[in-house]
Amino acid sequence: LRRQRQMCIRDSSEEVARRGLDIAVFGIPKTIDNDLSFSHRTFGYETAVEEAVRAIQAAYAEASSHLYGVGIVKLMGRHSGFIAAQATVSSALANMCLIPEVAIDKKTVPVSYTHLTLPTKRIV
Repeated sequence: LRRQRQMCIRDSSEEVARRGLDIAVFGIPKTIDNDLSFSHRTFGYETAVEEAVRAIQAAYAEASSHLYGVGIVKLMGRHSGFIAAQATVSSALANMCLIPEVAIDKKTVPVSYTHLTLPTKRIV
């Protein structure tokens, strides 16, 4: 899909040149995953992180209202955990963040759950 968009921009640029028009054609990368090389932030990334932080805050409120409460937030993304990682840091409320770039043993999550819930009696 990304390649199709690049071709569309190229085709548009070639058509403008063929017609001899004085029009600049450029493309703006659009991915909320923030996974494009040489780009500090991509279109929509900050909004996606802000919304994810709101979801984490809601999960935290729910988990805090029950003894040993658990709040789970699943975030969208193609194959990257940029939004999840940034939202976790920005919220300062999440105890654990699992991202697709880092493999985790199935036994680690229950052990982490037990370890993290001891002092606070909740996990997000």
